[in-house]
Amino acid sequence: MVSPARLWLTGMPRDSHIRVVHFPRDPAPYQPPLLAALDRIGVEGRYWLTPTHSATLNLAIAPLQLLHHWARGTRILHVHWIYPFRLSWANKSVARRILRYCFYLWLLMARGLNMRIVWTAHNLLPHEPIFDNDKMSRWFLIKQSSAIIAHDEYTAEQLKAGFNAHSVTVISQGSISLPTVHAASARAALGWSEPDALVIAAIGRIVSYKGFENLLSGVKIAVGRCDELASHLRVLVTGECESDELRTTLTRLTRDLTEAGVQVILRFRQLSWQELAAAHAAADVIILPYLRVTNSAALVTALSYGIPVIASDLPSIRDVGAEAVMRIPPGPESVADSILAFARMTAEERKQRSQLGLDWAQGASWDRVAVATKLVYEDALRSER
Repeated sequence: MVSPARLWLTGMPRDSHIRVVHFPRDPAPYQPPLLAALDRIGVEGRYWLTPTHSATLNLAIAPLQLLHHWARGTRILHVHWIYPFRLSWANKSVARRILRYCFYLWLLMARGLNMRIVWTAHNLLPHEPIFDNDKMSRWFLIKQSSAIIAHDEYTAEQLKAGFNAHSVTVISQGSISLPTVHAASARAALGWSEPDALVIAAIGRIVSYKGFENLLSGVKIAVGRCDELASHLRVLVTGECESDELRTTLTRLTRDLTEAGVQVILRFRQLSWQELAAAHAAADVIILPYLRVTNSAALVTALSYGIPVIASDLPSIRDVGAEAVMRIPPGPESVADSILAFARMTAEERKQRSQLGLDWAQGASWDRVAVATKLVYEDALRSER
């Protein structure tokens, strides 16, 4: 019989299963298919729960949660994002510095419990500030990680060059399955039943780096170049938005478009799976005018649903979707050009774009992602780090 002391030293679970806790649980359509695929090959995954409605209290009891997961045999802490350490009241540099040190202590406690830390680099740096020095906190996370997962080669190289990262494994994201919704019913629910309507959409969490302002500005430019487009164009922008400033800007741009004769639906709320599916079903094309991005679940979701996509030509997402995606330089002028180009496409050309996306998504298997991720876990458990 293996002694408890040996179990502590080796960091291995008490049976053949690999047990992982995923931090944090996120509403994006990434973790559920990953955990399901991992479960099919013997990796037991659990979400890091938020037991109270207080973000501050949840962080205060985080050490107890680590002990709880360790006692249940969890030996891998898989960090996806660190935004739970961003607290609304911590708007001063001193408070954010204290939270950064709390983050350090949390990671060190996990290491002290002989848990291995695996980090998936969904972004190189947080898109919104979390600590007083986010680059330093990222460096510390990388230093404490036994393994790092990147979704593409470009990000992997950036991690190695900018942070001297070690053990970076590239595992691309799998496709996203959504409930089936008929396009006609989805459009009818929006009040858009015209057969000649051209529906463009931007769907998902609304934050500054995604360039939603450029989308609406680009629509205005396109309508200015082609007067008859306004009567056919329909624009759907929907997703959660926490920034009051961004809400105000998008509301103003929406009002300008409405005055120009374009029908726009702007909704600020988190979408359920059914609402997400309905929004995609209603769209003729998804536009993702990113200013910067490390990876894009929105891009993968649109391709998986068979919706043509126009996206900013950024190196980190250049390989996603390959020829299925119309790639444009960031900026409203490029958005306008792409809208006009898409409007001129025949039904057959749009159908070909849709099929290219579906073909790409069919090859993006979560089972393949799970096998590669399990190998990362096994290497991490063998690692001395």
